[in-house]
Amino acid sequence: MENVFHSFSRFFKRAHPYTVAHYIGRKNAQRILGCKIKKKSKIFAEQHVEDQNHL
Repeated sequence: MENVFHSFSRFFKRAHPYTVAHYIGRKNAQRILGCKIKKKSKIFAEQHVEDQNHL
């Protein structure tokens, strides 16, 4: 378990850390974290569409 914490701690020591998905891969990160990883631009585009639909 200590190895897991050690490997994740290197992500947060940097001034501008890369995402976990960059280091271990998107599909592995989705499986481990139990979530769907999307690009920020796609999330903002979906929010923009939802905002327009609510008006």
